[in-house]
Amino acid sequence: MKVSKVDQVPHQPLRPILRYWNGLRGARPWPSRQDVTLEALRSAAANTMFCRIDQPYSNLDSLRLVNVGSSIEQATGKDLTGLTVRSMTT
Repeated sequence: MKVSKVDQVPHQPLRPILRYWNGLRGARPWPSRQDVTLEALRSAAANTMFCRIDQPYSNLDSLRLVNVGSSIEQATGKDLTGLTVRSMTT
């Protein structure tokens, strides 16, 4: 599902990050990296996680969680940072 409007995000704590992102990017597909600041994202950071895709991509072991928000880790009861997607599903 392509999300382009803030009200399409079902998890309300994540809406500010999309509002901020859309404001920075304007008509571009994404904002310039130097325009994005951690301070502005901090309010939504507890509800987000980022993964790194190893190159070349081969399977779910190529997707590693590098930053997992505290709300996600509290909800799962696990320290997820550093795990691969495969290790989370097995």
